[in-house]
Amino acid sequence: LYALFMADRCQGGDRFDRRFAYLSFLTNPLFATDPKLIERVVRKALAEMHFPEPSKAFVQFLKDPQGVRLMAARRSLDALFQDEIRRVLREERGGELARMAQEPLQLPSFAKPGMFLYTLPKMVGVDYFMDALGDVPLVFKVKVMGQEGNGSFVHTASDLTSLDPNSPAIVVELVASDRSAAVEALLAEAAHCPSHSHRRVQSKERHPGDAACLFCRPKTTDVSAVKQRFVSMAETPKEMMMAFGADFMRLYQQPLAAMVAEAARYPELAASYAASVRRAEALGLTAKTPGHMSVFHVYCDCVGRARTNELLMDAPYDAHMARRGLV
Repeated sequence: LYALFMADRCQGGDRFDRRFAYLSFLTNPLFATDPKLIERVVRKALAEMHFPEPSKAFVQFLKDPQGVRLMAARRSLDALFQDEIRRVLREERGGELARMAQEPLQLPSFAKPGMFLYTLPKMVGVDYFMDALGDVPLVFKVKVMGQEGNGSFVHTASDLTSLDPNSPAIVVELVASDRSAAVEALLAEAAHCPSHSHRRVQSKERHPGDAACLFCRPKTTDVSAVKQRFVSMAETPKEMMMAFGADFMRLYQQPLAAMVAEAARYPELAASYAASVRRAEALGLTAKTPGHMSVFHVYCDCVGRARTNELLMDAPYDAHMARRGLV
C-alpha cells in the first residue's frame, strides 16, 4: 500500500524515486496474468514515441521465459521498499512502527515459490496508508456475489463531482458474499471466468465464454441491504480498513500477526490489532466466513474513472488497457 501511494504523493518533489515506477511496471501482476501484455504495452509506447521496433533480444527480455527479469526486478523493488519504508517510518513516525520496520519481516512470495519478500504487517501498512491519504479521495466499489445473482455499488464520502476528473483518487474494490458462500470460495470460482481480471492464465482452465458462472452471469440481485450495512461501516473508514488489515494478517501473515500481538514488545500495536480483529468479526469483514466481505484490490486512478460503476475485477486487464489506449 505504501509503494502504491508513493508515486502520487512524491511526484514532482525531491524525494520521488523513479525506480519505484520502473520496477513496479516490470513486476506488475497484470503481466503475470497475461504474459503477452507487457510486449503489447511496450510496442505501443515505442510507436507513440516514434522509436524503432524493438530488437529480438529486447522482445526476449520482455517475454522473460525463464523468469530472470521478473525475479531480479522483484528483488530490487523489495530492497528499495525495505530501505525506504524504514527511513520514512523512522523520520515521520518513530516509536513502535519504526521499531517494527527494523524487524526481519520476510515472508514467502505468493507470486514466486522459494522467494522471500520484505513485508510489513498488513494492519501496520493500512495504518500508515490511511494517515497519508490527506486530501486524496477514497472510493469504495463493492461487488456482491452469491447463488441468487450479483450486483455492485459505489460509495465515497467525497464530492467527486466537484473535483477535477484528472485528479488522483484511491479506489478500494471489495467482494461481498451472500449467506451461501465465503468470499474465498467465490473468488476461486471467478478465477475460471474469462471476464475476471484475475482469470486463470491458461485458457483451457477457464469456462467457455457462453457459460455463466456466479461471477459473470447476468442475473442481478438486490444489493440495498449490503450497501446499507457497508455505508454504516464506512462512516469510520480507517477503523474499517484496519479491520480488513487485521483479518488479512490473521489469515495470511500469521508469523507477523504473532509478532504484532506481543504486548510486551509492541503494546500499542498489540492493542490496536486485538481491537481490529474484534471489529472485523463484529462487522462481518472476515474473508473465510459466508456472508462477509473482503478487499479484492486497492489502486490509484483518476477521479473521472473512480466515480463510475466500472470495476477492475469485472474485465481482463487487456480490456481495461485497451479502453485507456495503452495497447
